[in-house]
Amino acid sequence: MKMSTNLDTIFSALKTAAGGMTNEQIAQATGLLLVDVNATLAEALTGGNPDSQTKWMDSFKTGKCEVCSWQDGQGIRLCYIDTELGPLYHSNDLETFKASLDPSQLSLFESHDLYGQEWSWKEEDIDRMRKHLETIVKEEADAFVIGDWRIPKTECPNTDWAIDEWLFPLRKLNLLKEGYTIRTADQFTMGNDEVWPGFTAEVFRLQKIHECGGFADLVDDGEVLVCTGCDCRIVYAEHGVNQECDLW
Repeated sequence: MKMSTNLDTIFSALKTAAGGMTNEQIAQATGLLLVDVNATLAEALTGGNPDSQTKWMDSFKTGKCEVCSWQDGQGIRLCYIDTELGPLYHSNDLETFKASLDPSQLSLFESHDLYGQEWSWKEEDIDRMRKHLETIVKEEADAFVIGDWRIPKTECPNTDWAIDEWLFPLRKLNLLKEGYTIRTADQFTMGNDEVWPGFTAEVFRLQKIHECGGFADLVDDGEVLVCTGCDCRIVYAEHGVNQECDLW
């Protein structure tokens, strides 16, 4: 991944803005996240060395950074601006984040489960689709093909496995036995470019309930988690979590 903006331009803007401005003001002026920029301006401008990216990544496993001395629990911090990846931040790990939540917030966080919110089908509809896929799956030299979807033979040894791989993401209604509930139910119809044009099924989105009976929803570009049933909320930055890190 490379930044679309030329970093030389960013560096020049930072240097120009530096006169009389704090590091926090510089971060705001250049569109960086509102974080506690503990590094000096010179440190923030460094492109790092060949090792820096690896050390930054390692910090998410070890909880300590050899580049800027950040430690897990210190929250969001700009590590350095990499010449390839742009600004690289630190963020508290999952367990540290969860430990900072009160019981109501923890219940809200557990209510926000994107896996359950993907479409789920009834078993009878999955069985109908399976029988159809058995008639259209194609075997090529190195892969099984279902519509526009290919799965290498190195991952699935036969057509049954390939079909199971295609259908597996739709099998989530068993989550109803694990504290999930149906949040929405809709009728779904496949389009003309799908594997079974005109196929219809009832589809569901599942989610855990917050302790108040409401559901968790992300707002503000994913920076805040709110409840549909009460005023409980989680502002991720207040708990030392930078959503852009996206490593947990």
